[in-house]
Amino acid sequence: MANTSDVLLSKLESISWIYSINCQIHGRDNTLLIKYIIEEDFYAVMVSDLTQTYFECLEGKDIDEHYRRFNRGEVKRERLMAQLKALLADVTKANEWHFETLLVDCHTSRLTLKVKNQMSILKFDWSFYMISTNPETLSRHLTLPLLRLVSSLKHGVDVLKKEIKSKDKLLEQMETNAKIDTISDETLINKMLTFQKNIVSGTDDNSLLISLLVEDKTISSVLRNADICDQSLDNNDKTSKNNCQSNVKQSGDQNTNQSPLTKMKEPVVPPTPPETRKKSPTRQSKKLKL
Repeated sequence: MANTSDVLLSKLESISWIYSINCQIHGRDNTLLIKYIIEEDFYAVMVSDLTQTYFECLEGKDIDEHYRRFNRGEVKRERLMAQLKALLADVTKANEWHFETLLVDCHTSRLTLKVKNQMSILKFDWSFYMISTNPETLSRHLTLPLLRLVSSLKHGVDVLKKEIKSKDKLLEQMETNAKIDTISDETLINKMLTFQKNIVSGTDDNSLLISLLVEDKTISSVLRNADICDQSLDNNDKTSKNNCQSNVKQSGDQNTNQSPLTKMKEPVVPPTPPETRKKSPTRQSKKLKL
């Protein structure tokens, strides 16, 4: 497949801008971006001044003829391509270099990079004639990559801000906890020292130890809960003890009121009145015979 300008432009699209050059063009300060491709038998160079892109590509015999145009003698292509690669790696390292612009027509301009360098014994002069490209090329090679880069950087900054805020909150919480612990520790140490001095001087007082324990909120809450639990246990014990005593007393009273005979005696059935007694059938039959 031939390396046409369109093919080389598509290859350059995947390459980032390699470096920038601060220079003057017709007395004006400019910043130029440069990227390039160099292979065994072709090269392609693109330069941008942030408002326009300029492009040049040469291959094969065109490279040899371009060399003869500015230099004398013959040189192998391998050596020539190596020299061009070293030159484009950093144009500022050349002995002499400068940029020029030329308006070709109302829609096209040309950016020329003229370089003079020393190649071992021989002089090496080269001029890159780069023609301005269409706005679509500028968008694909400069505008869109810059927008993607800015978006990626903004996303990274947002993520870092969230992480910094979360870590700041964690540090504030840790500092607050450390201050509380320091204050409580200092208070306990001071009171313990005072208590120890009172013991040594013989003026010890239990109220100091009690206040030492009660003033601490955690210990006081534990003591309060313990007292409530003890009171509830004591009340339960008293209630169960009173219930047992009352049950025993009631059962004893019932046993003393009843005698053994009454316990064994069967219930008495009241006698039926005479009127309700029925006459026997034999007696009635005797009356009938009389």
